[in-house]
Amino acid sequence: MPKRMFTAIVLSIMLQSSLLVADHTYKVDPVHSTVLFKAKRFDVVNVYGRFNGLQGTLIIDDENPAASSVELEIKAEAVDTNNERRDNHLRSPDFLNATQFPRISFKSVKIDKLEGNRYEVSGDLSLHGVTQSIVVEVEHVGSAQHPRRGTPLIGFETTFTIKRSDFGMNFMLPALSDEIQLIIAVHGMAP
Repeated sequence: MPKRMFTAIVLSIMLQSSLLVADHTYKVDPVHSTVLFKAKRFDVVNVYGRFNGLQGTLIIDDENPAASSVELEIKAEAVDTNNERRDNHLRSPDFLNATQFPRISFKSVKIDKLEGNRYEVSGDLSLHGVTQSIVVEVEHVGSAQHPRRGTPLIGFETTFTIKRSDFGMNFMLPALSDEIQLIIAVHGMAP
């Protein structure tokens, strides 16, 4: 291969890589992202579940975290507790009412950098037709290049608790805990 052609190819790859990094935009990878939840039943045992198929967009600017943003969305019907009967009940009007309120979403309004690899993310969580402002601490788990594509990857994780009664879900209180713990791991891929 002629030296000029090789140089042109290398410069082209470097330019494309720098544009991807400068863009700071990542799509959520639904296969490698996770939304888990935990609720206490009859004050005896914790019941665990997940929501499948998290989607969204992350805009990350390490030099100016205030310019960063997060938008996440998941279908309420995607609830999965490994028990079809319980899942159908959770989709019903007693709980998520997935027919009337098909989407659960989060949209950030402010992101502040904390010490180390932690951020404070403030935003609006919409669930069961109600939108509440929440503040969560998020850990930047890591960044890398995709081994085959060479495109940037990024990962974040957070654990926080909400009260389902704040979102109008009062069925079976207090037999089923009001507090629901959420663990969200987001895997972002540059397009």
